[in-house]
Amino acid sequence: MPESDPSPAPPLNPAQTREAEETSSPADLRETTEEVQRGGPLATIVGVAGSLFLFLIVVELMYLYTRPGADPAANDGPSPAQKIAEVRAEGRKALTTYGWVDKAKGVARIPIDRAMERTAAEGSGPLPPLTPAQAKAQPKPAAPAKPKAQPKAAAPPAAAKKAQP
Repeated sequence: MPESDPSPAPPLNPAQTREAEETSSPADLRETTEEVQRGGPLATIVGVAGSLFLFLIVVELMYLYTRPGADPAANDGPSPAQKIAEVRAEGRKALTTYGWVDKAKGVARIPIDRAMERTAAEGSGPLPPLTPAQAKAQPKPAAPAKPKAQPKAAAPPAAAKKAQP
C-alpha cells in the first residue's frame, strides 16, 4: 500500500477539478479514496451524535409541553375524581332523603329503604287483568319441549348372563 502525504490537499476550483478528473490516474484515485475513507468514520460519528442530540431535544420539548400541569389554564376545573365524588354524593342524597320531584304535580321522593319497607308491608297482591290490547301485545308462551326418548340400555353380553346364578 503506498504511503500518502498526511497533509490535506488544498481545495480545488471547478476548473482544477475538471482537469484533475481528466488527468487522474488509478493511483491518484486510490489516494483520494483513502482520504475520503479516513474522514468517513469521523463524519459518521458526528452525524449520528448530532442526530441523537436533536432527537433528545425534540423529546424533551414534547415532554415539557405535554406533561400534566404544564398549562395552568387547562386545570381550572375540578379533577375527574372530584366530579365522580360529587355525582355519587348527589345520587346518595336522592336515595336517602325526602324531597319533591315535581311539587306542582304533588310528586314526592322518599328514601329507598322506606319505599322497600312500605312495598313489603303492603304486598304486591294479584296483578290486574290485561286489557284486550295488552293481551294481543303479549308474546305467546313457547310450547314446552318434549323430552327426548332415552335410548334403551344395551343388552348385557351373553357371557355376563351365564356368569350370573
